[in-house]
Amino acid sequence: MIIKEQIGKDKGIDFDIGSRCHDADGLGIGNRDTEQCSVLFTCRTGKATGRRVDDKLEFVYMEKNTHMMAQTVNECKSNLYQMQLRPFNPNDAETILSWCKDKYAFRLWSANRYKDFPAKPEEMIRQYDEQNMHPLTAIVDDIIIGHILLRYPSEDKTVIRFGFVIVDDSKRGKGYGKQMLRFAIDYAQQELGAKCITLGVFCDNISAVECYKSVGFRIVGMDSYVIDGDEWKGFEMEQNK
Repeated sequence: MIIKEQIGKDKGIDFDIGSRCHDADGLGIGNRDTEQCSVLFTCRTGKATGRRVDDKLEFVYMEKNTHMMAQTVNECKSNLYQMQLRPFNPNDAETILSWCKDKYAFRLWSANRYKDFPAKPEEMIRQYDEQNMHPLTAIVDDIIIGHILLRYPSEDKTVIRFGFVIVDDSKRGKGYGKQMLRFAIDYAQQELGAKCITLGVFCDNISAVECYKSVGFRIVGMDSYVIDGDEWKGFEMEQNK
């Protein structure tokens, strides 16, 4: 299975990356250089059964951040970093919940899925106590930096819904959110069989809306919710394979 992605736009450079993805018994690596600036994408996945992952889920994304120097792309500096997306561990809950510093931020993230702020770790763990849930945690150098839930919202196993998307508030603005979403999209399509991925986001969460657009989501509708006695408006977004 070949994974191809166009990711150079954010850096002012146009290039493709491609890599071969094997199952847990093998690791496919592919790279392509463009004007001395290279990108490497590798992935190894275990086969998912229900909410369990039989082998370690590991998406490793290594990217050299390129910096334009003078008038040519040949003069690049790079900063190599690594991200992994692994199954959620109950011990992750306390760290993830700590990123919502106030009730407003908490509701932007969770809507009305939790009764009170702050939520307790055991409440978060209970949210995922169903067979159709696939919660994942993003880490860099074994440090938790993000979280996302993938779930089947109906009996249609070709549709996956993203939820509870969050990045450590002290590490935002560094591209981690986009990387995490790309990995989650790949996992949803390749391992969970998704043809369509949907999500909801509040209209006031402008940075999140733009982040979702940047990885291929588009606005397809609008909803309203009553949260803590107030009306909140949200966009419905989706992307199709």
